Amino acid sequence: MIELKHEVSLRQQLELTPQLIQALRLLQLTRLELEQELKTELEANPFLEEEQAEHETAEGDVNVTVGAGTPAGGEHRSLSRREEDPIENMTHRDMGLHDYLLWQLSLSANTDLEVQIGEAIIGNINDEGYLTTSVEDIASFTGADTNGVENVLKKVQEFDPSGVGARDLKECLLIQIRYFGIDEPVISSIISDHLADLQRKDYPTIARALSVTVDLVITAANTISHLNPKPGYTYSSVEDDYIIPDVMVMKRDDRLIVDLIEDGIPRLAASDYYARKLLTECSNDDDAKRFIREKMQGAKWLIKAVEQRKNTIRKVVEAIVARQRDFFEYGEQYIVPMVLKDIADDIGIHETTVGRVTNGKYVQTPWGIYELKYFFSPSLRTDSGDLLSTKIVKQRIKDLIEKEDACSPLSDTDIVRVLKTDGVNIARRTVAKYREIMNIAPIHLRKVKAS
Repeated sequence: MIELKHEVSLRQQLELTPQLIQALRLLQLTRLELEQELKTELEANPFLEEEQAEHETAEGDVNVTVGAGTPAGGEHRSLSRREEDPIENMTHRDMGLHDYLLWQLSLSANTDLEVQIGEAIIGNINDEGYLTTSVEDIASFTGADTNGVENVLKKVQEFDPSGVGARDLKECLLIQIRYFGIDEPVISSIISDHLADLQRKDYPTIARALSVTVDLVITAANTISHLNPKPGYTYSSVEDDYIIPDVMVMKRDDRLIVDLIEDGIPRLAASDYYARKLLTECSNDDDAKRFIREKMQGAKWLIKAVEQRKNTIRKVVEAIVARQRDFFEYGEQYIVPMVLKDIADDIGIHETTVGRVTNGKYVQTPWGIYELKYFFSPSLRTDSGDLLSTKIVKQRIKDLIEKEDACSPLSDTDIVRVLKTDGVNIARRTVAKYREIMNIAPIHLRKVKAS
């Protein structure tokens, strides 16, 4: 009786796992990728239908109440794809794998040494997402001990895409099942000790070794097949696309309204009537009935995953708006420090899920179109004890350089001195780093000789 209960519980978890993986995979897709994915599924699954409506209204508006203050400039309205200005929404290049990992590192590293180790690790991750050098080599290069490198590596392995930073396929898959919360000994044992048998589809050998049924091994193998053996490829393909906002934030009276923009994204429905009719006609054909049920289940899973994607994006944007209220009301100079963990804690999801939502997704604001990850930045502490977003510090450096005397430009040390008078203590090398990030030339290249 105890064994029977254990097996029933196990099967429940395995059946739900592919749904979770599908939902997270859809979550990381850009808007254009989602459109293409849904169109492909509509063609492949006979039980998926696209709902048509002459006049669709936005669903699920999220009202974020804000205090009364200076009204946002100008009236703002949603733009359909036909109304978007192709000049304003110029082509962009999505962040590649290494830049994306470095961005996540900047939001999670606690010390300069962690940054140095993390950069060394990320620099040795190939396009497939695997670490191509040893912990000992990174320790030697950075001057850190191996335990310190291992700790930073574990942090990098928690980044999105799940499985990145692994040293081999086994570690990559084990990282992913931990991320997805798959706490199942059969799956972890297959990954740890029977990958070769799994690749040969030698399920009986695995079943005998683990003392379980072949059916259970097949179910576990199906779950493993949904994992990504080359997670880096998710961000390795870089293409030019027009920026199409996923969500809009506008001010209405004294509220900020968060509204998903769904123009162009197919609205899906499952055809239960068609499925029931076919099941009746194929009542004596077991293979046909199995195909019908699998396709119908797949259609329902996809619809649910798309809905989960919408809800998660909406919750993340709502949380961003709540924390960055002054930005949306008054402009860029009012952005405040914020990291992925802040939003993750606010809405009760994993940091990597926030990363999936914010990368490649765009929001239309009263001040223009921004990628969601724009709103995240580390902080610096001023002399008064306040936290200041590094974005504001970078803008301050840019403003100082733009206003400098071209014949006597500011050195990085001069900039440090000026910022210090504003209560911002920052190292010269940090100024140089920010300047390089903004593609601003060093002093000797900015200096203009007097005629």
